[in-house]
Amino acid sequence: MKSIAVALLALASASAVHAAPSAGMVLDLKGSASVQGKGGQHAIDVLDYLDEGQLLSVPAGSSAQVSVYKTQKVYQLTGPSTVRVTAQGLTPTGGKSPVEVKVSENQNTGVKHPSGGLERPQAGVVMMRSIKAPEAAPPAPDQSPTNTNGAQK
Repeated sequence: MKSIAVALLALASASAVHAAPSAGMVLDLKGSASVQGKGGQHAIDVLDYLDEGQLLSVPAGSSAQVSVYKTQKVYQLTGPSTVRVTAQGLTPTGGKSPVEVKVSENQNTGVKHPSGGLERPQAGVVMMRSIKAPEAAPPAPDQSPTNTNGAQK
């Protein structure tokens, strides 16, 4: 019984960690980058969410473009750069500072994020949304010995 209670408590705390809304998203990545947070350090990829308080590191030779939902701003990071993700933006902690990317209103093809900010999807995402799903192939004829394919015996 005690082990069940411990398992439920662990599940509830894990759910609470993931329940917090994201502060932003990686829009573009050339090379590699990583984030360090409560769950340790791990590599990131395009369209990964960024949580408030995480340290985002972009090594030399790499670059990343990041959106921050609350401020509806987009930042360009060129390595080496380390920043702390906040709801208000990216705070430099080492290396090159992030540069705000000006996005004109007619370029903004963004989507409202549940936190109220704007999420600007990458061109590939927009293209994927416009691709139509393939039509289902017609079912194969039944090859069972009792099937007459509609013929009368």
